[in-house]
Amino acid sequence: MKPFAFQHMNLEDHPVFVNISVIHYKKPLYNEVLTGSGKPYLCFTYGKITKITSEGQQKEVSQVELQPVENYYSLSTEANSRIIALSIKPDLLFNITNTPIGKQTGNVYHILEPGLQNSLNKIKNRLENLSDIEEIWAFIESELATYNSSWKKPVPISHIIDYIFERKGHISLQEILQEFPLAKSTLHAHFKKYIGLPPKFYIRLIHFNFIVREMLKNNSSVKDFIYDSNYYDYSHFKKDFKIFLGINPAELEKIKDKSLATLFDEVAYRLR
Repeated sequence: MKPFAFQHMNLEDHPVFVNISVIHYKKPLYNEVLTGSGKPYLCFTYGKITKITSEGQQKEVSQVELQPVENYYSLSTEANSRIIALSIKPDLLFNITNTPIGKQTGNVYHILEPGLQNSLNKIKNRLENLSDIEEIWAFIESELATYNSSWKKPVPISHIIDYIFERKGHISLQEILQEFPLAKSTLHAHFKKYIGLPPKFYIRLIHFNFIVREMLKNNSSVKDFIYDSNYYDYSHFKKDFKIFLGINPAELEKIKDKSLATLFDEVAYRLR
């Protein structure tokens, strides 16, 4: 029996959110490794859940939290803890916080304006007694509807983020600069402001996500994936594993039956 119950729903055509997941941890988990998805999240948390970032910083996840884009992290949970997580279109987190993401570290919830902060607190309290994902989403959607018009406005890199996902991260920085009329310095500044990461690093994260999802779904060799994914060699491949998953490719078998594999199997990797 899996140590958690998982519900998931894609939010087709929503202007701000990509999907919603409800994870109920039936048993304690210890340091379950999760790669970043390239998207930020709005999370409502019940029970005790602690998080260790890729930088080794440990923190208890807040009851209501906006989580920025991360390369990887690990979670530990007590039994009967629960997370309701809404995936946000990565270019739109700035519209919610109204603060450059690159200037923040960790949880950015504390910078929200008071009216929104109060709304999220009330939503969190109301969701405590709801268990069905469709009912949960219906309530969240109705409560946050008034914010959509301001949150959904495109930012200067919205089309670029779409393009990176369409190409599955299999694209160079030079190709982006050729496709979009931006100077390299301007592109870098936009990514730091709206995503919190340099553009080249973000592209690698998205590329890695598509690759590791395929690796967890089939039995192809590491050599095949290096060739099919246009990595230069095993050294570059191993380096990205360490950066975006915290392990070596040879250790992938250790997580094939854990949370990450389940999420990859049940959640389509999409943006719009």
